[in-house]
Amino acid sequence: MAKSYSVAPTVIQGMLTGSTDFVEALGPSPRIKLFGGERPASAVAPLVDNPLLAVLVCPSTPIAGSSDTGTGRRVTFADIAQAIALASGEATFFRTTTAADSVFDQGTVGLEDADLILDEVQIEPGSTVDIATRTVDLPYGP
Repeated sequence: MAKSYSVAPTVIQGMLTGSTDFVEALGPSPRIKLFGGERPASAVAPLVDNPLLAVLVCPSTPIAGSSDTGTGRRVTFADIAQAIALASGEATFFRTTTAADSVFDQGTVGLEDADLILDEVQIEPGSTVDIATRTVDLPYGP
């Protein structure tokens, strides 16, 4: 699945005004929620018939580091704990939420060429869900 990443407007506004940065907005121990069904148009669009397949909890310090890609910064998440699947279905997108359950971002999931790389996108209840790679590319301005 091709990449299609979006960030909640409140996060963008905070970053643009300098009142918060990416890591501060994310906060400690955010959740990565995997959903099935059609991906909503943006991170703040309502969920409609999107089964929640799994919830993975990031560590209290969720970001391991960042690097220069030449065109922006690549933020790399720290190791994310595995989770037990809640329902069956094909994971089609994710949303990251703060520990208080505010939506931070949304993107596609897949085995490759997606915003979030999983070990497996076909999820069965009781199976272990593992995130292979979680990075976010933040492009430099004009």
